[in-house]
Amino acid sequence: MSALEHGITEEAVTTFVAEALASFPEPPSPALSRTDARVVLAQARLSGAWNGTVAVRVPSPLAACLASALFGIPAEETTPAERTDVVAELCNTVAGNVKGLVRGAAVLSLPSVAERGPEAMGHHTASPAGVVAVNLVHPFLGRFIVVQIIEHRDGEP
Repeated sequence: MSALEHGITEEAVTTFVAEALASFPEPPSPALSRTDARVVLAQARLSGAWNGTVAVRVPSPLAACLASALFGIPAEETTPAERTDVVAELCNTVAGNVKGLVRGAAVLSLPSVAERGPEAMGHHTASPAGVVAVNLVHPFLGRFIVVQIIEHRDGEP
């Protein structure tokens, strides 16, 4: 079955992202850097009745705002580990909700996550293997979170 047949749609993923962001403490009013082009990338894989990847890309300044709210520290004092932790949690929450749509058994991996430089800001978040089933650009605090659902053919990673 395809992602669409499982109900994995842009509307469903939009709801999952909004609910996940609402579960974090409200970030302080951010003064987001427009010159910091780093991003935090996270990916979690689903395998079983449906095979795919949930990939999340968050600008590092936005990840710092989320980490600031979660850990109670100023955004400019957050560490790469704190920023990657918060994006990994966001990815895991969204991926867990996607897994809930899969009709049949599915296994969810732990997210792999890294903070990268501006070269990671390209249009595609996930590896190119597979078909983009959902390509969501979600506005949040004046920046954009990109969530992609990549559908893999059976047997692909």
